Amino acid sequence: MKKIISNLIFFCLSALLFVAHAQQENLYSFYPYQMQLINAAHTGVEGSMLGVNFRSQWSGFEGAPETQSVFFGTQFGKELNAGISIINDKNLVEKGTSIMLDFSYHLQIQKDMHLYMGLKGGFHQFRANLEGLKTSGVGFDPLQQNVEGKYRPNFGLGVLWKYKSWQASLAVPRILQNSKLVQEADGVSLGNSNLHYYLSGAYEMMLYKSISFRPSIMLRYINGFPISAEITSIFGVHKKIELGVKYRYDAAFGGMFVFKTDWMKMGYSYEAASDSGLNKVSNGTHEVLLHLLF
Repeated sequence: MKKIISNLIFFCLSALLFVAHAQQENLYSFYPYQMQLINAAHTGVEGSMLGVNFRSQWSGFEGAPETQSVFFGTQFGKELNAGISIINDKNLVEKGTSIMLDFSYHLQIQKDMHLYMGLKGGFHQFRANLEGLKTSGVGFDPLQQNVEGKYRPNFGLGVLWKYKSWQASLAVPRILQNSKLVQEADGVSLGNSNLHYYLSGAYEMMLYKSISFRPSIMLRYINGFPISAEITSIFGVHKKIELGVKYRYDAAFGGMFVFKTDWMKMGYSYEAASDSGLNKVSNGTHEVLLHLLF
């Protein structure tokens, strides 16, 4: 009986992983701190920075999504910023690696109003081992037991608008279609990814002499799926410590902690799924960031 229940849970979560991966690529609890990974227009806006991020989603469950990201951005004069972003992720039997060069062009509209236009350009590789689906009972084409994808070119576009303490951005990180496993009624098959649109906004204010408050929102839209909304509120203390709470609509909620110095940011975030059943079989979502400022 225990084995049957275990296999049933694994099957349900495997299907859930496919659905979640189809709707959301490369989720980040710390998205307010590393928007360059999503929108090239943010490259170098805060000066030269090297960032590293590790995310383990639904940890404790075999095959759960994991993402490792590295990015660097710097300024070249008053108008041009450039950098690179590398993202490696895996989900059940899928693996993907993206290597992108990021460029941001700065236009000063008014004294306190700035517009940044971003361009990503690089390559993406997709790999899948469909043999791994046998244990979950998910059907697949036996002629496609392994998918070893080549690096395919891709590019993305984005804009960032900043006015005093306000900012808003819009981005499509990958415009060309990449290979992806697609969930179907009788199993899975090899298909193409959908366009992902990201719209975000943030505002920062001072609540007291040394206490700041920065709410932000991220809206994600993927063709054929409902819009996803993520709200984050971050409180800063003495410009050294930041504490945040977040909520992803109908999916997850959690908190984060960031320690800052003049040359470094270091943080940890924890998320719990809104689905109580998922929380019983996983240890939540953990994310760690490290930023070095130059």
